[in-house]
Amino acid sequence: MSVERKCECGAVMGAYDLDCKACGKGFKVRDEYLVGKDILPEPPVDLWAAQERYAQSKKRGRTRKSRAPRTSARGATATTTIFNLATILLIAASIILVIVFREPLVADSKTLPYAILAFTILISVIAFQRRRFLDRIVMSPIHINRNREYFRLLSSGFGHVDVGHLVLNALGLLSLSYILIEFLVRAYGEYAPLAFLLIYLSAIVISDIPDLIRHRNDFDYSSVGASGAISAVIAGAAISDPDLLLTLYFIPSAPAVPGYVYAFGYLAISIYLDYRGRGRVAHLAHAAGVVYGLAVVGLISVAFGLGFAAA
Repeated sequence: MSVERKCECGAVMGAYDLDCKACGKGFKVRDEYLVGKDILPEPPVDLWAAQERYAQSKKRGRTRKSRAPRTSARGATATTTIFNLATILLIAASIILVIVFREPLVADSKTLPYAILAFTILISVIAFQRRRFLDRIVMSPIHINRNREYFRLLSSGFGHVDVGHLVLNALGLLSLSYILIEFLVRAYGEYAPLAFLLIYLSAIVISDIPDLIRHRNDFDYSSVGASGAISAVIAGAAISDPDLLLTLYFIPSAPAVPGYVYAFGYLAISIYLDYRGRGRVAHLAHAAGVVYGLAVVGLISVAFGLGFAAA
């Protein structure tokens, strides 16, 4: 019975040696008991003990590695909870401020839209400079549905991808928001600014819902911008006064049309562009915003006998 064996390099080594002295190749203990048809004697006890210690260390190493994802998941869950709570606190703080300063906000119907725009510019500028921040606030259906990052439904309405995107939405907000606020003053009096704030914030969330459902399993889809809320403000303002005439501000020679024609035309164009599926614009969010703005102002008009309901 042989107690020696040959390494793959051809050198002769002891049957229980773990390393070849010629080439340095390492061997496992138990895998080398059988050499050809000869059965090697049982190895010394210290080799068995060394092998058991090695196996136990491997198991402990695997256990430590498996714990890492769970710790990371707990950390991610805690961060998500913090962001969700922070969003709720910001909404509550905004509501309190608007209630406290409701009288000056009613006296100047453009103050609140300018305040919203200022906050939007602040968030957008940070997003321009920090890509990770932008990725954190966009409306991502995967992150919302699977990680419960509900804050994205609101935070996405204050970030923008570039200056042109921000300027276009700023023009939309400032062009007709004061008309909607004046309409709300006739319905709610000094609490009109609060009504406008709630309509604006809820419009951001509502306009995201169709794409949230449609792209719920799409890892690559995300959207950002205030367009959905702006669409709701424009549509609501357009039907708040039956005598209102509007023109496309980016087409100077365009004829003025009644507000309801403007609103429903905007809706039709948004639906058509979404159907065509061209470009990187969330046309479905625009359409959802228009529908929401029409519905909210329509209900208020009927309830208080204002707008088209009074015509």
